[in-house]
Amino acid sequence: MNNSHFRRIGLSLCLLLLLPLTGCMHAIRLKDRAIVQAVGIDWKDERYQLTFQYFVPEGSGGQTAFDASKLNNNIIRSSGSTITEAVSQAGRDQGRQLFFGSNRIVVLGREMAKRDIETPVWYFNTQQQVSPGIYLMVAQKSAEEIVSAQIARGIVPASAIEQAAERGRSSRFLHGGRLIDIVMQLQGDAAAADLPLISLSGEEEQPQIVISGSALCREGKLIDTLSEEEVLGVLWITGWMEQGSMSFPLTEDTLCALKILGSNASLRPFIDKNGQLTMEIKISVHSAIQETVGASLPISEALRLASQEQEKEIRRLAMRAIEKTVTQNEADILGLYKALRKYEPEYYRAHRQQLPQLLQNMHFDLKITCNIGRMGLEAGEEKR
Repeated sequence: MNNSHFRRIGLSLCLLLLLPLTGCMHAIRLKDRAIVQAVGIDWKDERYQLTFQYFVPEGSGGQTAFDASKLNNNIIRSSGSTITEAVSQAGRDQGRQLFFGSNRIVVLGREMAKRDIETPVWYFNTQQQVSPGIYLMVAQKSAEEIVSAQIARGIVPASAIEQAAERGRSSRFLHGGRLIDIVMQLQGDAAAADLPLISLSGEEEQPQIVISGSALCREGKLIDTLSEEEVLGVLWITGWMEQGSMSFPLTEDTLCALKILGSNASLRPFIDKNGQLTMEIKISVHSAIQETVGASLPISEALRLASQEQEKEIRRLAMRAIEKTVTQNEADILGLYKALRKYEPEYYRAHRQQLPQLLQNMHFDLKITCNIGRMGLEAGEEKR
């Protein structure tokens, strides 16, 4: 037999071997799936109450599969003694399999967060369909209110929630929020995490998404909330304040606006001769004067005063964040334990069972450096 005959026999054998593999996976048609865009989890009557927003194209005719001017969604509600049971119930009620691969938002109702945030976190963390970059948020009231809101922005209303979260991260007024961040925070020694706090504003017919501060969680439960100013303090201490703006008076009749160009922060603990644990926090920020309003000042004087006032404001925000997170709630979202473990490992190991007491007795030494220049043509003239 020639080589071509052997090749035909080999190909036939390969095809025979592949035959048992066909049909081993059950294909699910697109129309039999509910493509979830947002999930809301509430706790009511001792059961999990789930709300799902899923994509349903509302075609406008012609060649388009959907109309971007429409809301393109339906709402499913279900309940169960577990999240798994509630998800299964929703699929049975709709006659569709819920698909989470496109989901970007999970909202926890306030009562759910006060009871338990870990169960929802671990549920979605173990779902292979779910991206680790999805956003977890806590609602001021109920998650159902947020997820079922018909917000006319984007292809589906859930897009408005995702856009608000993305804007918060890019503008650096959010600290936590992504699933991967929260899992890492909960697995740390502090077991503390912060999630964006979300609510609705505006008229019922035209609701808007508002993120106003963060939900502070410790040991798997909501224990307090952080105001927007307290979140800013957290961002300065953790070195996340990469851009933004600040405004404050330089004199009684002169107002200054600064553009933040970049910042960094470092934490370094030390133990003095009396055994007192102190956390040294160094914050360095580069900014530029973007605008002054009111009485004119010499540039050198304006820069001096701006640096002085910015340092005061950053110190105020940082101390306010320390007071709320560490002093009042013993919740370390600032990375204090991590710094202690890195730079004072022996002290850390010796006191690991008393970490909350360490927070209460810790002293803080803030060293803030503000470097300020000018923007625009005048700055260019100065360089020449």
